[in-house]
Amino acid sequence: MTTAIRIFLKQSVMNRGLPFELKLSPQLDVAEFYHLVKSVSPIVKVGDNNPKSVNQYFGDENEYPEFEDYFND
Repeated sequence: MTTAIRIFLKQSVMNRGLPFELKLSPQLDVAEFYHLVKSVSPIVKVGDNNPKSVNQYFGDENEYPEFEDYFND
């Protein structure tokens, strides 16, 4: 066993738990999360009867030319 693991295990036994403190990061509320998502990417509502929205959501078809052989439509 390496020295670091031995020290970790000894400290864990002496502390009767982990030899460091675990902290949870504060959670975002729904409004903050929505604002963060909206600022990062535009919201596009996709409808099956609106091909323009599908193109807007999925972006440029030529973005991945290496897959042209698989999707010839």
